[in-house]
Amino acid sequence: MPKFKDVEFVAKNDAGAVDKFKVSVEISATGAFYTYIPDKLRASFPENHIACGRRGRQGFFSTVGVATFDELVKTIETAHKDFMKPTVTEEPVILYNIESHVSFAVDEEGRIFPNASYPGAEWLHDERKEYGGHDSGNRSEGGYSLAVGAHAMLKKTTTYGDKSHVSYKYYYKDGHHLGHDNPAEKLNSWCSFSLPDDAKEMPYSDEAALFFHGLMMAMAELNRRIQEFTKTPDRLALTIAKHKAVLMLPGPQSEKE
Repeated sequence: MPKFKDVEFVAKNDAGAVDKFKVSVEISATGAFYTYIPDKLRASFPENHIACGRRGRQGFFSTVGVATFDELVKTIETAHKDFMKPTVTEEPVILYNIESHVSFAVDEEGRIFPNASYPGAEWLHDERKEYGGHDSGNRSEGGYSLAVGAHAMLKKTTTYGDKSHVSYKYYYKDGHHLGHDNPAEKLNSWCSFSLPDDAKEMPYSDEAALFFHGLMMAMAELNRRIQEFTKTPDRLALTIAKHKAVLMLPGPQSEKE
């Protein structure tokens, strides 16, 4: 059919995404205007403006013939604008961070030693980075530590064309920030800490929320015990005398008592 003219369509959205394509408008034997549109616009294109009978081109679909060129352009522009509208999804997740800073060696039985000079003890290799990757050139400042933190969050993903924006807000599972009845409330009742930008993410479940709530409860109890036993020189001396420190967290012994 006779070619009428080439037309370029450009659409943008608030996220800064820009989409453009060019079509060749043709005129049918009856004087109607039509063209072929990229398949990516099919979902946003009005069904009554898609010509199912006309043989299409690979990756394109044909529009029905309309009486005027302006009507065709308006239909395409509207569909293109709709195509660029954001798609919004929301899902509850748990953001968490478990971070270790410690260096130790182990033997074949899994017993821990301060370093690899002990008989049978070897440094960790592939697992070492899980504990902070510390060595003589990368020391753990201030001593050894274990950080545990988690929040129940509502993840909102807004997609504009080929661009997406993700944001988070606290998730309380129909509760509120002062509640502590459901698992999400319990987890988010822990405060005065922040998660790193690279915190890991997992789908929310009540079981996971209670698991992290329990971990943080254990961290609080361990901190309280250690501080209670060592917070003053006198307390520390008494703890040493009674040898209570080794009873805080029993595990495989590296040396015979």
